[in-house]
Amino acid sequence: DTLPVYIGFYNEPKHILFTNLRISDDIIKKRLTGRTVASFIINKHGKITNPTIEVSLSSKMDKQIIKTISNIEDKWIPAISGGKPVSSKITLLIDIPSNENSSMVAETPYLWKISMTYLLTK
Repeated sequence: DTLPVYIGFYNEPKHILFTNLRISDDIIKKRLTGRTVASFIINKHGKITNPTIEVSLSSKMDKQIIKTISNIEDKWIPAISGGKPVSSKITLLIDIPSNENSSMVAETPYLWKISMTYLLTK
């Protein structure tokens, strides 16, 4: 069994997310911190379907995330299970931690990160 593979450079989907997402103004104004959880399906044909926000921090940010996921090219080799292509779920964890203890708060009020996990769905 294998997980889906993006046909492109290493971590390209994550790079696409980082370069296209911007922390929304409501997060900055309200000084929100926390995690947004988004997911999408790579179907057995290697196409992205069903981009979803599972846990929301900001509706403005959610819209950006869905739009960015939808704009990732369908260059995927689908997951394989039992020798056959299957759909798989990719979960994105977008963390916006508090920087209150950072000496760089004024220069970089928010440091954030994106994690991706792959799950086979049958």
